[in-house]
Amino acid sequence: MENVPTCPLTQNDAKEQQKYIIQFSSASAAKNLYTLLNLCNKTIKTSVDFSNIQSDLKHNGIVQDVSFGNFYAYIGYFRSSDVDELTKLNGIINVEKDSLMGIRTLNSKNSSSCLSTRKNPNPNLDRIDQELFPLNGKYMYPSTAGNQVQVYILDTGIKTDHDEFGGRATFGQNFGVATQVSLIAVKVCTAQGNCSTSDVILGLNYVSTQYSISFNKRAVINLSLAGPVSKSLNDAVNSITKLGIHVVVSAGNNYHDNACNYSPASASSAITIGAIEDTSNAVTDFTNIGSCVSIFAPGRNILSAGIYNETNILSGTSQAAPHVTGTVALVIANTGNLSPSNMKEFIINLATKNILTGIDSSTPNNFLRVPYTCNN
Repeated sequence: MENVPTCPLTQNDAKEQQKYIIQFSSASAAKNLYTLLNLCNKTIKTSVDFSNIQSDLKHNGIVQDVSFGNFYAYIGYFRSSDVDELTKLNGIINVEKDSLMGIRTLNSKNSSSCLSTRKNPNPNLDRIDQELFPLNGKYMYPSTAGNQVQVYILDTGIKTDHDEFGGRATFGQNFGVATQVSLIAVKVCTAQGNCSTSDVILGLNYVSTQYSISFNKRAVINLSLAGPVSKSLNDAVNSITKLGIHVVVSAGNNYHDNACNYSPASASSAITIGAIEDTSNAVTDFTNIGSCVSIFAPGRNILSAGIYNETNILSGTSQAAPHVTGTVALVIANTGNLSPSNMKEFIINLATKNILTGIDSSTPNNFLRVPYTCNN
């Protein structure tokens, strides 16, 4: 172990602390530098309330180990003088100031025996079980409907007493793609949809812990949020997929900006989702595009479970992403689980090709299609 330098902080240092994500090259490097980080932070927090990560980490003086898989990192509050010194140490590969993210939602103005059919479904569901318009007034999907698949929703939380969830958090009897999945809420954002990169990483850390102790290895994460490019967040997403957990993310709503300029949309192992219109094959004016987008799904005027009302109509890539999350669950229950890389390839191969308009040649022209046979 190298000699650990003295923390540059003094009790008279009046510089404001800010939250940073510190990544290490290995578990041993993280362990060796823990004492220094503890000293710089003055206090240690050994546990976090994962039911409300955002509020639990509001105060200063916290070092939190958020390592999982081959992602080794701490989150803590440091002064700029600390950060300057930390970046010089062997074993630290990235020091990143925490950044704000947001949930990307736009308020709208107001039959085989192994397949199930829902008549008169919402238009977004009607659209994803067929290649072309016009809609046929049916939503056909595998009868397994995502059964025994766990879907982790990392955002503002779930209103579990809503009628839509039938007394428990499931993926929606009326609005959802896969009606039999189990939803698990991990609150990493405020009610207003504001989140920090570090809180999202803490949420991923929590999911990895739950996954490691669960007998059920059929898990999908939905991240309907976006922020500036973050190496830490992208590395965390890539690490959690290596554990076998599928990750679906929204491309972001920056009006045809390149999705590669945002995280977690630019994480290489994620399935990144753009949005199309509700009445045509055109991509929406708000969706991000580019080579980092894996596939497009309905994202305009999506009827959803409301918070203050029974229903709400929303638009955004945050609404498009859950369509693909549900489709991943359908594939797992219908065909069997796959590795995240193979699942991404499967979903893309299942997609309807080259029907979308309003995108350039750098953007994959893939439109979501749910499985349409029992073992597709």
